[in-house]
Amino acid sequence: MSLKLTAVIYFAYITLALIGNTSSGNLELTVLDVGQGDAILIKTPHNRTILIDGGGDYEASRHLSSYFSLGECYLDLVILSHPHADHLAGLTRILETCAVSQLAFNADYVSEFVQGEKILLDGVTLHFLWPPEDYTSSDLNNLSVIILLDYGEFEALLTGDAPSQILTGITIPKHLIDGHLEVYKVPHHGSRHSFSSTFLEELLLDQVIISVGTNSFGHPSADYQKHCADRNCSVYRTDLDGTVKVVYNANNGSYTTTTSNN
Repeated sequence: MSLKLTAVIYFAYITLALIGNTSSGNLELTVLDVGQGDAILIKTPHNRTILIDGGGDYEASRHLSSYFSLGECYLDLVILSHPHADHLAGLTRILETCAVSQLAFNADYVSEFVQGEKILLDGVTLHFLWPPEDYTSSDLNNLSVIILLDYGEFEALLTGDAPSQILTGITIPKHLIDGHLEVYKVPHHGSRHSFSSTFLEELLLDQVIISVGTNSFGHPSADYQKHCADRNCSVYRTDLDGTVKVVYNANNGSYTTTTSNN
């Protein structure tokens, strides 16, 4: 069920035109506690829903059941960052239980997402920073879609499982970031191979969120904790804090972060 990004963009702009002005309302970005995997739910100001990845088991589906009435699960857009099991496997159950308007993902080791493209939905813009057009790699982590989410004065960088050499090769449009970066979703569950002090020094981080579960890989690396401790940014881990929800209010430019374990 492969879908070209251009079709997704067309869908997004048509949706925006139908709903009119979307300058008010809250944006919710929730990193679901799915263990050693990734699943991120985005809720736009007009209650449109975007899911990025589905985790490695049924945990993401269980979380979604708390957001929707029984039998009424609906997702406007589902994006798979890259086809590793801990991001992909949970989507099987979700696609069985939820109606999905648009599905977009990489196929055959070649990305269908194009660097420089964007999706606009309810005033929320997803800027695709990686991979570039015609990029191929036998390492699926290198294909991870990297997205800069922008809404008002709120920005979040969502990185899939991108390793450090990929991160240092991307260009972040600095004019899109209003001062600090409110959310940095740490790649690859905080693997030491995903940490780049050079890359992070370019960002003024408010908080980092690590989606991680019990594992034998040493995730997350202590480098992230030390980086934030030295720079006064907050660190949230789903294995310790549970599901992490960030709610941004465009009316006053403020945001709050809550966790299910606190």
